[in-house]
Amino acid sequence: MYNTMHTMTAAPVMTGPDSSSALVTRILETHTARILYAAPVEPIAMQRCVELIDESFSYYQYDQVEIEIESNGGRVDSMHSMRARIDRWRRDGRKIHTRALVTCASAAASLLSMGEIGGRTVSPTTTLLYHFSRVHTSSAAITSERARDLTRRLDREDERMLEQLLDHVMGTDETAAAAWLQRALARIEWAKDFIRHDNSQRAFVQKDAAERLRKLERTLKAIRSDSSIRARVRTHLEAMFALDQAADLLEAWALNLIDRIEDVTP
Repeated sequence: MYNTMHTMTAAPVMTGPDSSSALVTRILETHTARILYAAPVEPIAMQRCVELIDESFSYYQYDQVEIEIESNGGRVDSMHSMRARIDRWRRDGRKIHTRALVTCASAAASLLSMGEIGGRTVSPTTTLLYHFSRVHTSSAAITSERARDLTRRLDREDERMLEQLLDHVMGTDETAAAAWLQRALARIEWAKDFIRHDNSQRAFVQKDAAERLRKLERTLKAIRSDSSIRARVRTHLEAMFALDQAADLLEAWALNLIDRIEDVTP
């Protein structure tokens, strides 16, 4: 393992369309290589991130890398590409921890949640936003057939994203889903108690946090069989994504989208 503390490796300074890769940098610490990803989720910046992580594992012989994310999101295809690389590193026994800084939204939020279970962190001041896919076009006129095609493509991307997210945070069988349910209910109880007690850490809690947690609790307690857990949670996530607004961090924690709110959760 590379033992030099706080060694910074920056991307080459660029101008023009590829300049976002200059916002992807690396710090080598004793036990962890930290990647600061302060760029849109797009191909060039993602490729630079992959190169730095690959080098951290292969040349510097780290077993763990943490990606610190500051991003408003970007392209869903770049997010899927990075998720596939994370899966490959995971199969090789490597760990990718993720940490959100000030803003982590859209495709960046999905990447945060796809990090190593137990190693996904936000701060109390993080703005975390999940939403469904969007399309941006410069065309002034779109035919009805083109609009229908775009709708079908967006629906497929949303389906893929939700299924991958559920697989990761809940597992892929009924036993794992049942364990997820018990953990979620325990986290909700902890969060409700946290909100009830007046303390200086409550400043980050959204005004409707208690109601969101009660609604989630009602949904989960209404589940009558292990086989229906995934479907009910999927419906809840669909509604959460459709809101297209900043997530309540305690709700995201209860849903296992994140593992830790720094200096708040146990």
